Amino acid sequence: MSIKLSHIRWALIAWLALGLNLASRAQEQTPNQVAQAKFTGDLQKQLRNGRRLAIVIGIDGYKRDPLKCCVNDAQLLAATLRDRCGFDPDGILEMTDQQTNPRLIPTLHNLRTQIQQFLSEATAKDTVLVSFSGHGGLNAERYGNSQRRLGFVCPLDFDDTRSKETCLAIDELRSMLQKCSAAQKLLVLDSCHSGGVGGEPGFTIQDNVDQAFQKAQGLITFSACRREEVSSEDREVGHGIFTLSLVQGLEGLADFDQNKIVDSDELYRHVLSQVPVLVNELFPGRNQTPIRVIGQDVVGVFALAPVLQRPKTSAALSRMKPGETTKNSIGMSLVLLPRGSYLKGSPKSEYKRREDEVYRVVVLQRRILMGVHEVTQAEFQTVMGMNPSHFSPEGEGADTLGTLKSTRFPVEQVSWTDAAEFCKRLSEMPDEMSANRVYRLPTESEWEFACRAGSVEAFSTGQIIDGTQANIRSDLPYWYASRSPALDRTQTVGRFSPNSFGLHDMHGNVAEWCDDYYDSRPDGLILGTRGLPSEEGDPVDLLQQIHEVLSAPISANFTSQDKANLWDDARNPTGPRSGTHRVIRGGSYISDVAQCRSAARKAQTADYTHKALGFRVICELANLAR
Repeated sequence: MSIKLSHIRWALIAWLALGLNLASRAQEQTPNQVAQAKFTGDLQKQLRNGRRLAIVIGIDGYKRDPLKCCVNDAQLLAATLRDRCGFDPDGILEMTDQQTNPRLIPTLHNLRTQIQQFLSEATAKDTVLVSFSGHGGLNAERYGNSQRRLGFVCPLDFDDTRSKETCLAIDELRSMLQKCSAAQKLLVLDSCHSGGVGGEPGFTIQDNVDQAFQKAQGLITFSACRREEVSSEDREVGHGIFTLSLVQGLEGLADFDQNKIVDSDELYRHVLSQVPVLVNELFPGRNQTPIRVIGQDVVGVFALAPVLQRPKTSAALSRMKPGETTKNSIGMSLVLLPRGSYLKGSPKSEYKRREDEVYRVVVLQRRILMGVHEVTQAEFQTVMGMNPSHFSPEGEGADTLGTLKSTRFPVEQVSWTDAAEFCKRLSEMPDEMSANRVYRLPTESEWEFACRAGSVEAFSTGQIIDGTQANIRSDLPYWYASRSPALDRTQTVGRFSPNSFGLHDMHGNVAEWCDDYYDSRPDGLILGTRGLPSEEGDPVDLLQQIHEVLSAPISANFTSQDKANLWDDARNPTGPRSGTHRVIRGGSYISDVAQCRSAARKAQTADYTHKALGFRVICELANLAR
């Protein structure tokens, strides 16, 4: 075969042009985007390096105080690691009291033997996860001139009359892992008192995205609860609350930065925000705060799982999982939000932060469905029999549409009163009544929780947002974001990628009404009072410290009423009972981009309308109450 020289010359020219174009694009990237791209690339290298191996232990059949959910937990976690997280199917060892192989029955001898043998086969490129679901306890030990209580887990043959001789100390488990050659090691403990490890736990967060994460190494321990707490089961569901939250995080709910990889920091943030809320909801007055112990040898962040596309699920499921969607009788898509806790507002360092964004602690305990998109013109027309939108065939902005159809554009020029009436009429439609679905506007706290989707930065996209991520004023960019032409009108909902909760257009397109009356002092639990930390510091660290206060034991200085008051302020805030203005959130295609931040707040009277103002709905479903 002969190739003409001219063809080679043109191929070289095209190749060089492509290289120059890619270099030009790279130069246009902001430092934050470059760092994030490097961070994601390094996590991807971790996922490709070596094998991912796991030992999964679950024990129900104790002679005394048998459990109901631990074997289920082990089987669920093993299946998730195998089917959703890319773990080696031949590298997952299940040890439960239902095993037929006598060597895999989780007695003390078998645990020590099997774990040590399994860990000895790991190489320096591998990632190893060891999990335990079962009973746990504390043993007293002399430490200098004082006594400390160290945690242990209970094998199947545990004897509480000889606890030290028949238990497996958590520190022994950690020591076995520390001797293992694997680079990344994660110990997951879903047992009572699992926070009782030796030494002082560290709660540091690696936030230097320029670090060489492909060299991440060391041992991290996730414990279901603090030293003095118990780990709770939801026997109606058939799983431990901690393990179920952990699995949902690994499946993708913890992918807060939306880089399609769940890392160790994200997974901890996920369980920390969810578990205390779920436990307190199922068992009022009980506290359970997951902790993370970061070993001194830990470097970087561990890549734990790629986020795979969720399999399609039936809308008829009686118990939907967070992130799953359904459609109502008019075809409106609704996604189930998780329950959880977060810091509402913004840090003092956030660019263009306003005084009415001071931090508040919010705990959301309801399982609710939220509109995946802003309410569209077609949906509003179906329910209300009219379309007030500026950007519609009959609207004043019709000439900007050209041949475009606006049925999937968000409805706008609706007042708060119009939006509330829409919710009322939709709730009264026969099909919705028979399905027991009731609609309302989101509270301000629900809206920000949904918008953030686990993010602690200015936007769910990070510290900045640009015209490739939302319909905003990208010609007048926020901070150091890239400049680009602005569309200067609304556009079809869902054109941009959703956040990690599956919600589209939470930033920009149209601003959105919330149910609350406006107050310059937002509701929620105020920081800096009643033993709570001040609002200075890393948000994840602050949330950890807050849960420590909420979980503190009753004492002369901290009464049961004090604890009840803290929880009452934090739980499900709904805003002032009266006022002259209602809250608007999310910013629009025409507003200052700073108004599109997750924490940004605005107020208008209930009869106010604008061509950049719409809404989305919350659906409360009776059988999703728990």
